[in-house]
Amino acid sequence: MKTLTVNPLDGSHILGRKFDRIITTYRDQIGDKFIHETIGTVKYSHNWVVIDTDDEICRYYASIVEKNFGVKLHWKSMWGGHVSVIRGEELLLNQDKWGQYKEGEEVVINYSHDIYTNGQHWWLNVKSKDISDLRTFYGLPENDRNIHLTIGRIG
Repeated sequence: MKTLTVNPLDGSHILGRKFDRIITTYRDQIGDKFIHETIGTVKYSHNWVVIDTDDEICRYYASIVEKNFGVKLHWKSMWGGHVSVIRGEELLLNQDKWGQYKEGEEVVINYSHDIYTNGQHWWLNVKSKDISDLRTFYGLPENDRNIHLTIGRIG
């Protein structure tokens, strides 16, 4: 990340760029926990679906974890910055269309700046209509588990 660009009119800022687009903007909405927005792409891998996001988001929040908690995170997973959408779950609909729905398409993700951990993994909660639509297409509950953007893990 070379610079942090801030627009004084609306408070938006740019953390990085991917696909020649702004990948993270701040939306100052009172009471909205999911104030950050990013663009990612849908990728299928075996029986998983992930949204590929900008690594800079993970690097940025990993640096906050290290500064505030003294915990150094391994933030470069095999998929880089990502949101896991389907993790080997049994599909209830459209099994014959596996790998076709939104593959490679850009999707919008909103995420919270609140950092969560289970002691090993660290993440940001995510909300996205595109993710809900993808899960619904395959007959999976929209919110049966915590959809999140993985920051990193210890070790």
